[in-house]
Amino acid sequence: MKTLLIAILSLFTAAGVTLAGVADRLTGGTWRDLVTITADDDEEITLRVAAVYKRYRKTGIESVTTIRASSGVRVVETLRYKPNGLVYGETKRNGVIVAYTFGEWWTSKRMLSGSLKSVGPGGRGKYVSRILLTSDNRLTISNKKPGGELSISSMKRR
Repeated sequence: MKTLLIAILSLFTAAGVTLAGVADRLTGGTWRDLVTITADDDEEITLRVAAVYKRYRKTGIESVTTIRASSGVRVVETLRYKPNGLVYGETKRNGVIVAYTFGEWWTSKRMLSGSLKSVGPGGRGKYVSRILLTSDNRLTISNKKPGGELSISSMKRR
């Protein structure tokens, strides 16, 4: 279960990274899809993922990502991206805080990147995340851990 939570935190961290240059294309809709992740024991798990981005003039961008597993576990991550390049937030599993996230974020024309850390009783991890907005209106997420583990997922705007 701890491995699953770390994999979910990794997905959340990647799903949340946003910045002003591409924020207009991220906001104003819900990104959702079925995402399959592989845990350390090579068990494949399919999750329902939905991400909503909201932009605030003074405070920056807020993302709320919800993951639902077939086992009934519901994980919600809220991240706040500040205009000064810092990000912070928390992750809740079934309503209980399991991790706090903090780090930095930056952007290029079509790609968002971030170096984030998650700490808490549910596990800890450091991630380098890249989000690419593709021309076919998809959000492609690439997430890499320092140990070399790479996860890639793709979500559609609905």
